[in-house]
Amino acid sequence: MASVLVFIPSYNDTIHLSTIIDEFSRLNKSFETTFLIINDGSTVSFPDFTYRQNVIVINLPFNTGLGTSLTLAMRIFIKNNFTYLLRIDSDGEHLASDLFNLLNFFTLNKSKLNVCFTRRTILKVNKIPFFEAFAKFLGRYYCTSLVKFLANSYDFTIYDVNSGMIVLDKYAASIFLEYRLHRYPEAQLFIISLINKLNINVFDISTSERISGRSTINFIRGINILVDLTFFIIQSKVKK
Repeated sequence: MASVLVFIPSYNDTIHLSTIIDEFSRLNKSFETTFLIINDGSTVSFPDFTYRQNVIVINLPFNTGLGTSLTLAMRIFIKNNFTYLLRIDSDGEHLASDLFNLLNFFTLNKSKLNVCFTRRTILKVNKIPFFEAFAKFLGRYYCTSLVKFLANSYDFTIYDVNSGMIVLDKYAASIFLEYRLHRYPEAQLFIISLINKLNINVFDISTSERISGRSTINFIRGINILVDLTFFIIQSKVKK
């Protein structure tokens, strides 16, 4: 039986964790599943999962960002020889049913895929100040435009490279581990896949409003994401 490591990064998003685990476990009857929750320095009380046999919790002493958590998850994934690694957000925006459907799509096409990204067809967001919302829109547009430029030879449409839900195999993980991942690595992972000519595809998902927590991306961090991504592409092209 194929084995799956479901990686759930969490920073002050704890309310929905048990729901994700229960819903995915209810749907999944075909894969041996382990859930890896990385508590990225949360400042709120974190739930106890010691009673769950298939749940591993790693508590980081301070907030390091998603890039560090994902790097740790991929090392655990490869070291323990899981078949697939999936990532889902802990704030309730991602649906466990979409994660299960993504996994099925990936396994049906496993001979042709190393990694499958997702794009949100229904984007529902919590109400945020206009300036913050406009800055996020510009950031998403810029990141998506960069990826589109690099992916012009692929036969799928790219309009959302910031959705965090993803599934990958060990080969893709080994490639990603060759890089220092950014604090917010979603678009960077897409670019690494394109540069290294991994077999990729995208899968449509829907999203709902956050149940807990809030985005840690403010205006300054948003600018840093764009600068880091631009220099990463330049540096990668120069090395090639």
